[in-house]
Amino acid sequence: GDPTLGFFVVLSGRLVALEEHDLESRGVGSHHSRSPWQVSDVLQRGRLCGEIDCLRDTPYSQTVRATRDSEVCRVSSTVLHFIAMDFPKAILHFSSLVGPRAQAHQDVRQARHKTTIAVIPVGKDVDVHDVCTRLTAALSKLGKTLHLTSNSDLSRLPGSGGVRAEDGSRLGRWFAELEMRFRWLVYEAEPP
Repeated sequence: GDPTLGFFVVLSGRLVALEEHDLESRGVGSHHSRSPWQVSDVLQRGRLCGEIDCLRDTPYSQTVRATRDSEVCRVSSTVLHFIAMDFPKAILHFSSLVGPRAQAHQDVRQARHKTTIAVIPVGKDVDVHDVCTRLTAALSKLGKTLHLTSNSDLSRLPGSGGVRAEDGSRLGRWFAELEMRFRWLVYEAEPP
């Protein structure tokens, strides 16, 4: 893996940790993915990434990718070592955070069952609003569903706190929050 530059804290968004698998050992057939990569962990707000490699001072052991706009904070190995020297009890607490990963496996199962869908019309003659309305109605039978358009009044949605489309990173954090609350998110794009 890449040399360790520290560990990361997920501030917003969603990252996935990937493991490479041999395609033949997975029995790739017509219904299996041909990708050698499999999601081993889903990292959302508050989760750590690369912390064990940082503690061991070894190269990163996993490949991590963002699956949506995300913000992370990098904590360098140097900072971690300063904390260890000045506050040894803090390292004990830190170690308890990186210990058991039972919750991580639960997060992977839950995140695999959440889906964001962007519906983009191929032309002006497609009634994309009708398509999205019908799709949202069908998906709502399977779980909590939200349909968003460019005309959606964001201030009326739960947890928006007056967020506006111009708020950039704040809007990204809010969308990440919505993805945690809803099983299905349907984004309706405007026709070209």
